[in-house]
Amino acid sequence: MRKCLFCTEEIQGYVCTHCKQSFSLSQHKELEIIYKLCHALSQKAIRLVIRFFSMAPKYSKHFVITCAVLFLGWLTNKHYMPVMAEISAPGQITFHGSGFTLPVKITANCPCTIDAIINGKPITLGAGGFFQEEVPVADNIDSGSVQILARVSGGLISHGTVESSKTITYQREESPCRVVEYPKEWGKPEVVVKTACDGIPSGKRTPVHEEQEATFPFDVDYQKETSDVNVVMQLSGYASRTETVTVGNTRYDAKRIQREADAAAREAARLAAEQERQAQEQAAEEAAAAYLKSPAGRRNIFLLALRENGIDESMIVDVDDGGYGIPGLARITVSNLWHIMPYQLRLQAAQNLQEAWEAANPDVLAAHISLVDVNGNEVGARGVFGVWVQKE
Repeated sequence: MRKCLFCTEEIQGYVCTHCKQSFSLSQHKELEIIYKLCHALSQKAIRLVIRFFSMAPKYSKHFVITCAVLFLGWLTNKHYMPVMAEISAPGQITFHGSGFTLPVKITANCPCTIDAIINGKPITLGAGGFFQEEVPVADNIDSGSVQILARVSGGLISHGTVESSKTITYQREESPCRVVEYPKEWGKPEVVVKTACDGIPSGKRTPVHEEQEATFPFDVDYQKETSDVNVVMQLSGYASRTETVTVGNTRYDAKRIQREADAAAREAARLAAEQERQAQEQAAEEAAAAYLKSPAGRRNIFLLALRENGIDESMIVDVDDGGYGIPGLARITVSNLWHIMPYQLRLQAAQNLQEAWEAANPDVLAAHISLVDVNGNEVGARGVFGVWVQKE
């Protein structure tokens, strides 16, 4: 029987069953020599202290007091009360199967009581604060974390408690599967892909080699020259793995695509020309509407209405619709022929002029005329009671 060099537990052989550490025969002999040397030195130091007291008794009292003060100072410096709980564990673990083994070691600065809790579960510590915990992981969980809480309590002089925590993350290994066979070209809605897996599934101890064929959807759109197939592979105890393979599409039709592109270009050109024509027509209509609302436009409409109604326009010298501050007023200057026409003909001519002016200004509520001779003398108008002309 010998003691482990790491956890000091008694073991047989050179592999510790407690902390799982191993060492050689030469390492063990070297450490045994070091232990014996330290023991001899400590015994010699004790003899020197006893000799000092026997040789210098008058100074022994002061020496004892000084040592006691130093010892108390060493204790009150918290060497014998908990100030630290150190957790030694890997930060991340990669595994496969139904779980993993988590090795943890917890150390403190004093000979105190150490409690460990993993995910709310109390753990019994081994020698030297070392323990290994089996962490089960469900098959549908690929990653997660383990929370370790270490609590150190006690103390030789001053009692206290300190806590420390550490989070360990874990991740499943990616599935050791791969695509081994697939068609380079295909033209059906479903494509067959062959995969192979080499690994250790959950519940087994030896590696296995598994091959299988699976059917995946395939895009046969004639506009795609190739299509990507996402192959998802899974082996029990591993995280799923996705591999993308590119397969040529036998239904790809470049000529058809070009014909459709040319037809689309022609249709776009036709629509652009149609939009341009409509824009020009709308601009022409807007310009015509603006012209009809302008003084020149209303004047031309008025003269056109006279011609359509067979009214002699030779007697009209000028049509001025400046308004003179009155909306819808047209001042019509007549020639000297007006004065030699009979009264009844002049009245009829004035009524026709009023009707023509109203037709030329449909948006004016009270369009009316005023007749003047070449000298500006009023010879007729539309009054309150209708159209009138001068009798003489």
